[in-house]
Amino acid sequence: MKKFENAFVGLKHLFADASVQIQLLLGCLAITIGWFKDFETWKWCILLLCIIIVIVCEMINTVIEKLCDIVEPMYNQKIKYVKDASAGFTLFASICVCIVGLLLLF
Repeated sequence: MKKFENAFVGLKHLFADASVQIQLLLGCLAITIGWFKDFETWKWCILLLCIIIVIVCEMINTVIEKLCDIVEPMYNQKIKYVKDASAGFTLFASICVCIVGLLLLF
């Protein structure tokens, strides 16, 4: 039970992060658009999966960045690479999800 408690505390911390909150807001916007477009069940499944993928990527990115800040609080070119790559995979997922979202809409 302690592991679940720790996991929920971790989620609480992640949901408090501004970057994760922005992705949640964008996900809610996508859900609203899907609602007004009267999506079929299969479109809802794809949309929700895409939203989840982007939010999880943002959560992983947040954890990586915070860990890097702990490991090396001063500027470090190698840490910069890790942070940039982490932000890059989140951006890549977001771009891919936007493409899928446009395909769902049109």
